[in-house]
Amino acid sequence: PGSAMAHVLRGSLLQQRDGKMDAAAIEYREALKLNQASPRPLPGLTAECYVLLGQIASLKGHPNEAVDDYHKAIQAVPGFSPAYKCLGIIYFPRGNYAQAKVYFEKAVELNPGEMETRFYLGTCYMKLGQPLQAAAQFHAARETDATYYEAYEAEARALDAAGDKPAATRVRASVPKH
Repeated sequence: PGSAMAHVLRGSLLQQRDGKMDAAAIEYREALKLNQASPRPLPGLTAECYVLLGQIASLKGHPNEAVDDYHKAIQAVPGFSPAYKCLGIIYFPRGNYAQAKVYFEKAVELNPGEMETRFYLGTCYMKLGQPLQAAAQFHAARETDATYYEAYEAEARALDAAGDKPAATRVRASVPKH
């Protein structure tokens, strides 16, 4: 009962396996309280709890609360890339691609191998009329995982939009057979 990490793990099970968001949030808040009371609080655990609480708030339709939680995660660990990614995900479906782009760029800077974030960032660039930057992000995503088939097509579409039909054709021809 006195282990912050045990509460995080229990919260994760409640959230992901059982879909019990309120119960999971109670566990994450208890983990935060225990961690802060510890002689040596772990900033990473604090950041993780706030990201998880933000995800729950977002799922429950409370985006402002989620944004606050993600910013608390960044305060705890300024280089915590999942918090930046989650902030981007808040703004992306709202059509605020310029704001989402800022957060996705920071997340990619902190964790260049995270292909889903690169795909989001590439999509933001496309929506903002920057197809060459988009193509570069889609390319990086498929370089991370050669079976990320959606990234090949997205890169080809971005190159088409940039007017580079030969490069788009080469990308389409390079898709691995599955």
